[in-house]
Amino acid sequence: MKRSRLHRRLLAAMLLPAAALALLLLLPGGGRVAVAEGDSTRDLSGSDVTVNKSLYVSGTTNVYSFTVYNGSPDMEFVDGVTLTLPAGWTVTAAQGDPEDSSPLAVSFTTSGLGTNEVSFTDSDGYPGEIHDDCTWSAVVTASAPVTVTGTQTVTWALSGDGYGAEPHYVTGTLALKQEAARLHLPLVFRDYGQKRYAVIVGVADYLIYGPGTGDLSYTDDDARDLRQALITYGGFEVANIKLLIDSQGTAANIEDAITNWLAPRENADDLVVFLFSGHGMDGGYLLPYEYAGPLSTAIPDWELDGWLDALDSENIVVAIDSCFSGDFIGTLFVDGPPP
Repeated sequence: MKRSRLHRRLLAAMLLPAAALALLLLLPGGGRVAVAEGDSTRDLSGSDVTVNKSLYVSGTTNVYSFTVYNGSPDMEFVDGVTLTLPAGWTVTAAQGDPEDSSPLAVSFTTSGLGTNEVSFTDSDGYPGEIHDDCTWSAVVTASAPVTVTGTQTVTWALSGDGYGAEPHYVTGTLALKQEAARLHLPLVFRDYGQKRYAVIVGVADYLIYGPGTGDLSYTDDDARDLRQALITYGGFEVANIKLLIDSQGTAANIEDAITNWLAPRENADDLVVFLFSGHGMDGGYLLPYEYAGPLSTAIPDWELDGWLDALDSENIVVAIDSCFSGDFIGTLFVDGPPP
């Protein structure tokens, strides 16, 4: 059973003579005695930090629950926790439990939002927060850059309240591995020649709409997921993918990406992938970010077909993730749809 600070005092009272007890009850920190540096039995050794999952997805928000265990062999409490995420990551939210597993109150102040390092520090003026042989958890939300790949490292550090000998400060690392893409793309493994290019458009937040009035929930995420899948599994180079998200997905930008960015790079034997994920309209129309109601602000199938026909590649894959996407088949498949 976990003892509170008062319980520790009472336990000490049964073991000490009256004179020593009188002094003990006047000590701060619930009856814990600070010992000389040479006493190696009092420290934070054995403490650790674990995480609920060891995966991340690039270009998205990742949520983790970090659990701190205070393994001090005596009564040293943890009064500070620092989590340093990989460079380029951004912590957008962090929330610690109000108590440890005793359960006793934990009073931490959180700092570091907007950076890659979040800290929880003692804020109540009393010694320590996470008691020995107790756990405490914090939920951290962080965004990983879209360019991040491979195994990433999180560094953690715990500081004690000084009641004991060294170490009062312990550190360690956690490894986060890149999550396998949720998309299956056997097509991109085929041998299509020298290079592979992609123009990927995902529009969820439209200029004229708002949440619940026409904006979409996942089309921007779908575009990011496809980009990562092409890099991870399709052999696409990062520099050979043009990604247009939300306000970037205008008709002018889509045309420019195909005719001015892609066209000068690709050749006849290269593989070209075009994806649009967003709203579509009956009759073969894609709705770019600035769509305002009139069809003149949409992209008709014949216009998209003209941009793609100007390319040299003989291996063009088109994916339309929108309503009425089937209306594009007759226009875009010059030799008829595949069997």
